[in-house]
Amino acid sequence: MRNESIFSVQGVISDREHRITELEEALRESIRITAQREVVMHEQQMKLEHTERVVSFVIRNITD
Repeated sequence: MRNESIFSVQGVISDREHRITELEEALRESIRITAQREVVMHEQQMKLEHTERVVSFVIRNITD
């Protein structure tokens, strides 16, 4: 009976270690995706700011 309990506890520990590994991998993937999206958002923000400057310049030149 004692050996069965030990094997049962070892199985639970093994399952939890496997689950922790899966969660760590998912977290790393989530961080990678978030970093990629932040880069894209930064690039789009820079393009938007550039476009706003160009539009502002064009409007100033039309009204002059």
